[in-house]
Amino acid sequence: MELLVTYSERYSTSKEISNVVRYLEDMEDTPKPQLHDIEMFMRFFEEIEILIDTKRMNADIAYDMFSYYLLEFAEKKDLFDIKDYNEDCWRRFRRIVERMTKIRKNKVSL
Repeated sequence: MELLVTYSERYSTSKEISNVVRYLEDMEDTPKPQLHDIEMFMRFFEEIEILIDTKRMNADIAYDMFSYYLLEFAEKKDLFDIKDYNEDCWRRFRRIVERMTKIRKNKVSL
Protein backbone atom coordinates (compact mmCIF):
# COMPACT_ATOMS: atom_id res chain seq x y z
CA MET A 1 0.00 0.00 0.00
CA GLU A 2 2.85 2.39 0.78
CA LEU A 3 4.21 1.92 -2.71
CA LEU A 4 0.84 2.72 -4.25
CA VAL A 5 0.49 5.83 -2.09
CA THR A 6 3.98 6.97 -3.07
CA TYR A 7 3.28 6.57 -6.78
CA SER A 8 -0.17 8.15 -6.52
CA GLU A 9 1.32 11.16 -4.78
CA ARG A 10 4.09 11.46 -7.34
CA TYR A 11 1.59 11.14 -10.18
CA SER A 12 -0.56 13.92 -8.73
CA THR A 13 2.25 16.32 -7.80
CA SER A 14 4.75 15.99 -10.66
CA LYS A 15 4.67 19.14 -12.76
CA GLU A 16 6.02 17.20 -15.75
CA ILE A 17 3.21 14.65 -15.59
CA SER A 18 0.70 17.43 -14.97
CA ASN A 19 1.89 19.34 -18.05
CA VAL A 20 1.28 16.30 -20.25
CA VAL A 21 -2.09 15.54 -18.63
CA ARG A 22 -3.30 19.13 -19.03
CA TYR A 23 -2.31 19.06 -22.69
CA LEU A 24 -4.19 15.80 -23.22
CA GLU A 25 -7.26 17.32 -21.57
CA ASP A 26 -7.26 20.52 -23.61
CA MET A 27 -4.92 20.50 -26.60
CA GLU A 28 -6.36 23.66 -28.10
CA ASP A 29 -5.75 25.96 -25.14
CA THR A 30 -2.76 24.34 -23.47
CA PRO A 31 0.80 24.67 -24.71
CA LYS A 32 2.45 21.51 -25.92
CA PRO A 33 4.67 20.06 -23.19
CA GLN A 34 8.43 20.25 -23.50
CA LEU A 35 10.33 17.09 -24.45
CA HIS A 36 11.62 16.78 -20.88
CA ASP A 37 8.04 16.72 -19.53
CA ILE A 38 7.04 14.11 -22.08
CA GLU A 39 10.01 11.92 -21.23
CA MET A 40 9.33 12.19 -17.47
CA PHE A 41 5.69 11.21 -18.10
CA MET A 42 6.86 8.19 -20.08
CA ARG A 43 9.50 7.25 -17.50
CA PHE A 44 6.87 7.28 -14.75
CA PHE A 45 4.99 4.58 -16.64
CA GLU A 46 8.18 2.65 -17.31
CA GLU A 47 8.68 2.52 -13.56
CA ILE A 48 5.13 1.20 -13.14
CA GLU A 49 5.95 -1.48 -15.72
CA ILE A 50 9.06 -2.46 -13.78
CA LEU A 51 7.00 -2.67 -10.57
CA ILE A 52 4.52 -4.94 -12.31
CA ASP A 53 7.31 -7.10 -13.78
CA THR A 54 8.91 -7.51 -10.38
CA LYS A 55 5.52 -8.31 -8.78
CA ARG A 56 5.65 -5.24 -6.54
CA MET A 57 2.47 -3.84 -8.09
CA ASN A 58 -0.60 -5.62 -9.42
CA ALA A 59 -1.31 -4.87 -13.09
CA ASP A 60 -5.08 -4.54 -12.58
CA ILE A 61 -4.58 -2.03 -9.77
CA ALA A 62 -2.06 -0.11 -11.89
CA TYR A 63 -4.66 -0.07 -14.67
CA ASP A 64 -7.36 1.27 -12.37
CA MET A 65 -5.12 3.94 -10.84
CA PHE A 66 -2.91 5.13 -13.69
CA SER A 67 -3.91 3.94 -17.15
CA TYR A 68 -6.37 6.58 -18.36
CA TYR A 69 -3.85 9.23 -19.45
CA LEU A 70 -1.27 6.61 -20.39
CA LEU A 71 -3.69 5.20 -22.97
CA GLU A 72 -4.78 8.68 -24.07
CA PHE A 73 -1.13 9.56 -24.60
CA ALA A 74 -0.48 6.34 -26.52
CA GLU A 75 -3.39 7.03 -28.86
CA LYS A 76 -2.07 10.54 -29.58
CA LYS A 77 1.66 9.84 -29.39
CA ASP A 78 2.27 11.12 -32.92
CA LEU A 79 1.33 14.63 -31.74
CA PHE A 80 4.28 14.61 -29.35
CA ASP A 81 7.03 14.09 -31.97
CA ILE A 82 8.95 11.46 -30.00
CA LYS A 83 11.58 10.61 -32.56
CA ASP A 84 12.95 7.56 -30.75
CA TYR A 85 9.58 6.10 -29.66
CA ASN A 86 10.15 2.81 -31.50
CA GLU A 87 13.73 2.47 -30.32
CA ASP A 88 14.86 0.05 -27.64
CA CYS A 89 15.10 2.84 -25.06
CA TRP A 90 11.27 3.01 -24.83
CA ARG A 91 10.54 -0.72 -24.91
CA ARG A 92 9.24 -0.74 -21.34
CA PHE A 93 6.93 2.15 -22.12
CA ARG A 94 5.55 0.37 -25.17
CA ARG A 95 5.20 -2.80 -23.07
CA ILE A 96 3.06 -1.07 -20.43
CA VAL A 97 0.92 0.46 -23.16
CA GLU A 98 0.36 -3.04 -24.56
CA ARG A 99 -0.36 -4.45 -21.10
CA MET A 100 -2.86 -1.71 -20.20
CA THR A 101 -4.53 -1.94 -23.62
CA LYS A 102 -5.08 -5.68 -23.08
CA ILE A 103 -6.50 -5.10 -19.62
CA ARG A 104 -8.86 -2.44 -21.00
CA LYS A 105 -10.05 -4.80 -23.73
CA ASN A 106 -10.68 -7.54 -21.15
CA LYS A 107 -12.62 -5.18 -18.89
CA VAL A 108 -14.71 -3.82 -21.76
CA SER A 109 -15.60 -7.33 -22.96
CA LEU A 110 -16.89 -8.35 -19.51
